[in-house]
Amino acid sequence: MEDKPLVSIIMPCYNGHDYLRRALDSVLEQTYPRVELVFVDDGSTDDTVEIAKSYSDRFSQKNYILKLYEQTNQGPGYAAINGLEKAMGDFLSYLDSDDMLLPSSVEIRAEALMGNPKANVSRTNGYVVPENNVREDKNLLVTSDDEKKAENLFAALIEGRVNNFSGTFMVRASAVKDYYQGHPIPRSDFGQNLQLLLPGAWNSSDIYIDEPLMRYVVRGGSHSHPKNLAEKIRLINGYYEIRKEILSVRQEDSESLLRSARTTAVRMVLDAILACQDGEGLNKKQLFDQYYVELQHLNGLTLEYKMHHAILHKSPKRFLYRGLYYIERRLQRKNIS
Repeated sequence: MEDKPLVSIIMPCYNGHDYLRRALDSVLEQTYPRVELVFVDDGSTDDTVEIAKSYSDRFSQKNYILKLYEQTNQGPGYAAINGLEKAMGDFLSYLDSDDMLLPSSVEIRAEALMGNPKANVSRTNGYVVPENNVREDKNLLVTSDDEKKAENLFAALIEGRVNNFSGTFMVRASAVKDYYQGHPIPRSDFGQNLQLLLPGAWNSSDIYIDEPLMRYVVRGGSHSHPKNLAEKIRLINGYYEIRKEILSVRQEDSESLLRSARTTAVRMVLDAILACQDGEGLNKKQLFDQYYVELQHLNGLTLEYKMHHAILHKSPKRFLYRGLYYIERRLQRKNIS
């Protein structure tokens, strides 16, 4: 099987006692013959390292490579990039330590890249599953045809129109090298997926495989699913900043892309504020106004946000906006049907 490209899976982990085994088992269940798992322990205080080490013989028996690295706690984004820089595979992928791959995931994504040399990314669908029922096959990660058929994946990722779930994509290592060209890969508290996926999408076609090939486990209170409003806003702003930093590596004319990305981020913040019942100790009206003004400067206001702004301020215009918004929604539903 030496003629098959080596696939590297990078897995950062912090205190994974409760779920790490199922992620490692899912890697061992892969049908693809050449896999390297780069496991980075991010300063765990439980038995995570011992669990990972206990899999060494099983990986060897399958002729898989298991590389184990330990570091002081820096956060998953830093751990993932540290692992990425140590990966030796021709194709690169991430898997969060609480998620799982379906058995044919690596093979299908790798074969797609092998059969399409002009594409640097293959991406798939997946299942969204609750922590208490990880075998559930009900809800898909990607349901939008626009997301599946995105013509310019690079722009769609920057603008937040396409998701970048760990475990759903694979990227040629050569594309990552070409993109950064000696620049350090940005490390961030706000994730690691875009640092790998954007270089693959840059000036390249991609392959979308409309098949669920992984299980994305939703754990309450995890890094990507914060419970409080302040943390949600911090993460949304951080996700924008990492896009900005990755774009700056190429020093391209990215003003319009960044403006669009910021518009999306501000809308996400406003939606989070509106979804919060009492502000959770924050001044909901003041916070909404801050981002409302920024969205106004970005020329991104919609009738919905104008309506909510008027309602928060008890403006007489709220009745007008409510009526117009109701009509707009009725027309949208009519067009869809």
